[in-house]
Amino acid sequence: MKQQLNVEKNQQDKSIIVSSDNPSYSIIWLHGLGDSSQGFLPFFNAPQSPAHQGARVKLLNAPYRKVTINGGSLSTSWYDILSLSVQAKN
Repeated sequence: MKQQLNVEKNQQDKSIIVSSDNPSYSIIWLHGLGDSSQGFLPFFNAPQSPAHQGARVKLLNAPYRKVTINGGSLSTSWYDILSLSVQAKN
């Protein structure tokens, strides 16, 4: 039988914590550009997720900011992304 997970939502920073009753380690999860903690909740609720294996998982949310590569539109992003070029500009 699948163990029931605890899911806590922080109203201030909109993060989500998923864990079993007695977690033995922690994972801090950062989503990609334009995503959110909600986007990964189904994965961490799945039976094969680390949360069912003893992890306490904190799913963070990036703030909304203007992102240059998206034409300056507001997006959830940990930092501004100027381009996808691998060459540094001086």
